[in-house]
Amino acid sequence: MIVTVATNMELLLAAATAIMIFVATIIVIIVAPVPVRIPRTGIFYMQTIRR
Repeated sequence: MIVTVATNMELLLAAATAIMIFVATIIVIIVAPVPVRIPRTGIFYMQTIRR
């Protein structure tokens, strides 16, 4: 029983780490281009608002 629980916990930890890495990569892919786009669009928005 102890061995099966340990293996199950290890599998759960491995799955959790894999899911966290997967989610982190998706967040990085989605969020990484945003800081590059925001300053340019922000400058355009500020110019349009001032004009």
